[in-house]
Amino acid sequence: WRDDQALRLPSEISVYTDRELNRKLYLWLAALAAEAGDDFSDTWLLRNQKLSVLVLQRYPGLAAAYRQLVEAELTRHFALQNRKLGNSYQKRKRNRKP
Repeated sequence: WRDDQALRLPSEISVYTDRELNRKLYLWLAALAAEAGDDFSDTWLLRNQKLSVLVLQRYPGLAAAYRQLVEAELTRHFALQNRKLGNSYQKRKRNRKP
């Protein structure tokens, strides 16, 4: 979180198994937090979409990292969904009556 004098971040982030990707995520989240204002009138999703556009405009050097993070997050999301679907299928299969 941040206030008028400081941006407070965790000591590390370990969302991904790739250390470099976690570093890029850390920098991306720091850039978002640094640019975030105090206007909370939009929904969380809309606010973060607008903020992402703003950060990419102000810091174009983050664009490649942003694309990598989007790709990594989509991969992670679909892997989790497939795992859930697989577990659900296996559970239904076990519970079928012969």
